[in-house]
Amino acid sequence: MVKESKNAAPRATDGVARSPLYRRLEAAGARCRAFADTVVVADCGASPEEEERLRCLAWADFSPLPRLGYKGWEALSWLRARGLGVGESGETRCSRDGLLAARMGDEALLLGAARAAAEACQRCAADWEKERPSGVFPVPRQSLSAWLRIGGTQAPAMFAKLCALDLRTHRFPNLRVAQTVMARMNVLLLREDCVCAGAPALPAYHLLMDSAAAEYLWECIGDAALEFDGVPVGCDAFLGAWEEAPQAFGEKGARK
Repeated sequence: MVKESKNAAPRATDGVARSPLYRRLEAAGARCRAFADTVVVADCGASPEEEERLRCLAWADFSPLPRLGYKGWEALSWLRARGLGVGESGETRCSRDGLLAARMGDEALLLGAARAAAEACQRCAADWEKERPSGVFPVPRQSLSAWLRIGGTQAPAMFAKLCALDLRTHRFPNLRVAQTVMARMNVLLLREDCVCAGAPALPAYHLLMDSAAAEYLWECIGDAALEFDGVPVGCDAFLGAWEEAPQAFGEKGARK
C-alpha cells in the first residue's frame, strides 16, 4: 500500500515497488502521484509541456508499474484460459483494458501500464498464487528488471545510436517484441505506438533491462537524445495519451 500523508505529496519511495532510478528522479525534482498500490513520477517539473515534448523525443520511468512473466509447458494455455490473448513468438497482443501480453518463445510477459491494465496484471498474479498450476512458472520481472517508456518521432533515430536492431517504423512493426543488445546491455524492446487524440500515432517503445543496468542506460539514452532535444518526462505524458484517446482493435485484440 502507498503511505499516506496529509501534509506531503507522495515520494518515489512510498510505493510497494521502488524504482532503481528513484534517487536520480528525486534529485531532478520529479513530482509523484499515487497509482494503484504504488507511486509513479507524474512529471519532471514541466507538466503542461511534457506531452508536447513527447511528440519529438521523450522517455519516462515506468519501473514501479506492474509487470510479470510466465513460462512453462502450460503457461500459454493457462493465460489464454483467462482471456489473455497470447500470440506467436515475437508478437504482442493488447487487450481492451490496455494489458500487453508479449510472447518470447515459451515465455509470456505481461505489462500493466494503464490503470485497468495494472489491475488485470495484479489479478493474474493473485490467480497464480491461489491455483499454483502445474507447468506454469512465474518469472519475477517486477523485482529483477527496470522499465522505461520511450517515444516520439525521433525515437528510432536515437535508438540507431545505441542499438544495431533497425527500429525504424517500416522495419520494426507496431506491437513487435525483440531481445537485443543496447549500449552493450541485454534488453527487451517492445513497440507500442502512443495514440494521442486528434493526432497521428507516435512511435513509442517499452524498454526492459536488468535493474542493475538502469542508471547506466538512463545516462546512455540521455546522451544519445541530446542531438534531438529529447528530455525525460513523467509517466503522465504517456499514460494521459493512452487513457484519453479512443483505442482501435483488430480481430485478434491487437491495437491497430
